[in-house]
Formats: sequence, structure tokens, C-alpha cells
Amino acid sequence: MRYLILLVLIALSGLAGNPRHFETSGPAVSGSAALSLYAYGLTPSAMATDAAGNVYVTGTTQSNVFFATSGAVQPAYGGGTCIPFAPPVAPKVPQPCSDAFVVKLDPAGDIVYATYLGGNGDDQAVAIAADAEGNAYVAGATSPNANGSNSFPVTPHALNSMPQSAFLVKLNPSGSAFVYSTFLPFFSSTLAVDSQGEAIIAGSPDTSQFHTTAGAFQQTASVSAIYGTGAVAKLSADGSALVYATYLGGNAETDVGGVAADSAGNAYIGGSTSASDFPVTPGAFQTVPPGIGTTVFAVKLNPEGSALVYSTFFGGSGEEHGGAIKVDAAGEAFVLGDGTGFPVTPGAFQTGAFASWANRRR
Repeated sequence: MRYLILLVLIALSGLAGNPRHFETSGPAVSGSAALSLYAYGLTPSAMATDAAGNVYVTGTTQSNVFFATSGAVQPAYGGGTCIPFAPPVAPKVPQPCSDAFVVKLDPAGDIVYATYLGGNGDDQAVAIAADAEGNAYVAGATSPNANGSNSFPVTPHALNSMPQSAFLVKLNPSGSAFVYSTFLPFFSSTLAVDSQGEAIIAGSPDTSQFHTTAGAFQQTASVSAIYGTGAVAKLSADGSALVYATYLGGNAETDVGGVAADSAGNAYIGGSTSASDFPVTPGAFQTVPPGIGTTVFAVKLNPEGSALVYSTFFGGSGEEHGGAIKVDAAGEAFVLGDGTGFPVTPGAFQTGAFASWANRRR
């Protein structure tokens, strides 16, 4: 998968030669390809595909030279001057704020649309997903510019219209309009979409602004989890309401590494935690942390966000990190992480300790 993503992103640079097509033939890497990618000032961060074979690429740019297509929802750079984060002793030099960008390609590699996504603040896309109808969902981080302003575009019926630390946008199939655009109280986020077009965000919440819904599985964050806890939120298909919002964590740091959804609307969340009381279900594969330090977890949350279908630790005698997660049509989850001492199955491809592992959860 890493090589496929690399090829697609390098192909992005081929636009210098043909502004309507991604050229993927010839060498995988060339000087002109690398130069044109640099010239566009693009920093790709995520990719998705839909059932029709369209490809969606998102990322961040500080450039006002971008191949936005005619009729795109945002054809122009949002502008703004930002002060980048720097250690206290380092000089803080103003620089252009970042905008997100979204590009959709058809199965032949032709551009369906390309658009900026941002205001006069600092906007960075971190995740993208697509549904069966060809709508694109983009999640990212946003912050004010040097003057304290943030004009990230939100729709009139948005769930949250006041600036917060993250955004979630749903673009129509042609990229010409927002289905919705809203702020969200997350510091980091991963993204999935269920079969009903409901977006599921999982990550690290801003606990000062994150509010759980009635009946949610975990109503409050642990007081001792001052260094971070997990959270999951599902939005309605039109982005105007929460289906649910719940915390997911324990008495120590919890980092969410990925989220997926199945056809029934269940959410699958992977990540790593140092919490000894992270919620697990009876009869799960591992109900207590198997080692010391950080352990990977896998969670299946019901469609209403009110209960765990299952929750288990995944670890060995050492320390594990990661938690990227995917689910197949049969509802089996695949979890990816790294660590040592992880329990392996007889006949597995590699039974000795190595830098990373993969596991399938039924």
C-alpha cells in the first residue's frame, strides 16, 4: 500500500505536463516529477478510494499556485499570515498560513475536481474518506492566524460554527459545494464513513469543549488522564447533529490510531493505551494489559455508541504502539502495530519478534 500511495502522489506532479491527467507511466521517480511536486508546494497526507474506483487525495499547501478546477467549491487560496510553533528561545518568523487541498481522480486518472479547503487561519488536512455516492469527507486541524482570526468556511446548518481545534467537511461528488462543513473539538483525528453516510471521527478530544451525548458509552474522561484520552463521535449524514459522542479511555494516556466502520454502522477503533483500567469486555482475547507500558487495543462500538460489542488489549511482554485498524465485509477487524513479544498463531508468516505485527480480530 505504501508503494501505491507513493506512485499516486508522485503522479500528482505530472500535472505540469497535462493539467487534466495524472501521468503514471514511465519511471516511478524522476527529477521532473519531484521538481513539479515541489513547485506546486503540496504536502499530501492521506488517500481514499470509493466503490467506483475514484481516488481522493488530500493534504496541505501554503502555495497560491494550485491547479484548482473551474467550479470547485474553493478555487482560491485562503491566505493569512501565521506564526509557526517554535521553542521559546527560537525566533518566531511569520509565514503564510496553510490551506488544505482535495483532489479527486476518476479510474482513468483524470481529474474530477481539485479544490482548496481553508480560511485565513492555519488549516491542515489529516484524513479523508469517501462514500458509495462519491462524496468526500475530510478531517483536519485548524488554528487562528497571527491576528487571532480563523475564517475556515462552515455551512449554515453546521454542528459547530464557532472555531474549534479541528474541522470536518463533506464535499459533494463534483467538489462544487459543501454538503456540510463544521468545527469539531479534536486535537487529532482519524476518519471513517458508514453505509448511511454518517462520518465517524476518533482521536484525542479537546476536553474543555468536547461534550458527550445522552446514553453514550463513556460519559466522562478519567480525571487522572491529564495527558490525553480517546473519544469517538458520529455525525448525521447532513452534519447537523451528533448521532453520539463518547470518551474512550482510562486512568492514563490513550492514543487513538485508527477507526473503521462496517455495513451495519458499528465503529472499530484501534490505538494504544497506558491505562490499566481501559474498558474491556468479558471473554475478550486479553482482558488485562499483558506487559508493562503501552499496549495496543481494539474496540468494536455499537451503531448507537452506547455499548461495546467487544474490547480487548493486544500485546505481549514488551511495549506496543500503533492501532491502525480496518474491517472486511465479514466484520473481521485487522489491527496493525509495532512491538515485541506479541503472541503469534501457529503457522504465521513470521513467528519471531520483529518491528511490527498484524492481527485479525473476529
